[in-house]
Amino acid sequence: MFDIQKIDRIHFMGIKGVGMAGLAVIARQMGKTVTGSDVQQEFITDKVLKAQGISVLPDFDPKRVEGVDLVIATGAHGGKTNIEAQHALELNVPVLMQAEALGLFSKGKKVIAVSGSHGKTTTSAMLAWVLLKAGLDPGFSVGTSEITGLGLAARYGQGDYFVIEADEYMTCPVTDPTPRFLYLKPYITIVTNIEHDHPDRYKTVADVKDAFAQLLKNTSHDGLIIADTDNGHVRDILSRQRLKTRVVTYGEGAGVDEQVTDIAHEGISTSWTVKSAGTTSKPYRLHLAGRHNANNATAAVLAAQATGAQTEAIRAALDSFQGLKRRFEHAGERNGVSVYDDYAHHPTEIKATLRAAKESFPGRRIVAIFQAHTYSRTKSLLNEFCRAFGDADEVIIPEIFPSAREKDDLGMTGQALADGIAQTHTTVHFIPTRTEILKYLRTNALAGDVIFTIGAGDVYHIGIEFLNS
Repeated sequence: MFDIQKIDRIHFMGIKGVGMAGLAVIARQMGKTVTGSDVQQEFITDKVLKAQGISVLPDFDPKRVEGVDLVIATGAHGGKTNIEAQHALELNVPVLMQAEALGLFSKGKKVIAVSGSHGKTTTSAMLAWVLLKAGLDPGFSVGTSEITGLGLAARYGQGDYFVIEADEYMTCPVTDPTPRFLYLKPYITIVTNIEHDHPDRYKTVADVKDAFAQLLKNTSHDGLIIADTDNGHVRDILSRQRLKTRVVTYGEGAGVDEQVTDIAHEGISTSWTVKSAGTTSKPYRLHLAGRHNANNATAAVLAAQATGAQTEAIRAALDSFQGLKRRFEHAGERNGVSVYDDYAHHPTEIKATLRAAKESFPGRRIVAIFQAHTYSRTKSLLNEFCRAFGDADEVIIPEIFPSAREKDDLGMTGQALADGIAQTHTTVHFIPTRTEILKYLRTNALAGDVIFTIGAGDVYHIGIEFLNS
């Protein structure tokens, strides 16, 4: 592998994706000359890239890679089969996928890989915030467009540690099925949970577990593994492996090394304590809703302590953490109606979000607008999706938001999902388009309602347009 320090001009093919945009910001902070190209449609990272002075060239043109030293590609636009990447290879310009490049950019740092089927974005953001506030000057790469109060979700940093949201999805659907996190060399690995997801890559949960097992094996032997063993799949892979790396377990159940206890809710804030070796910590407080976030924050606490950060500094930093884009994000108020947005796109995440909503807003009506993301996930997890909305008083389902890589709808529709939810829920509507949903909300939303737009697609626009109408 070549030396990134000797590279100057880097072109990002598909720069608007949150991971790619973050990597472009890091490259810019490293002193590199950065160019990028992508489709013309508006995207959530446009503002971040513009603020960093990184211009985005429209669409894809092979001539743009002439004269560059490195091309970084994304699987969202064909990876190394994209016309820009193909021309770069013809010119003997190296082409790396985003996951490979992140491994290269973090080389020489003590990487903290935050992995898990759910919670890794929030946990990564909390840990990055804590280390920054504790004065450790960390690098970080978090899979969101923005960390509230911090702005950028990516940073190079001059300190020893580099926090990375470690994604199990494939590096490129076209050319490289390698789980993205296997390009990392972690010093510390966090595993928040393991469930079956990404059915286009993992046929069974056993396949998912195999990927995580390899990540644990790749963790430095003088480092640390922090694992939530409330999750049975996490317990299983730990029990089946003879790991040379020290393991610390956490969770709410008995028998863990660090037990999350005394969880309490006050509005959208959560407090808890951690019981360890017979002693109980002072309370931690987080201005995020949900017991799942108490567990996520505990993982961040344990990782921060392992870096040498002082516990009181960690506690103070968590108390000042303001959240991140599209995670239980308060979008605004209109005529007594509150609007929140959340990226949840797996049944377990939806349950956690709606449970937190019910705990945070007792006595108020919760209206969930869920836009399913990808036909393959919706079909594979249909039964679980149909049982995920018990804490919503009303459910609105638009048409499914497909992945750009999906060519077949597999017979799945938003109507089929709505019909399935309606088997166990009394108030479910299939309203296929954004325009129709907005018309419905303007007529039917009541003062006191809390609307949640939920999903990994463009459903958040509904909340924005409702507030601005």
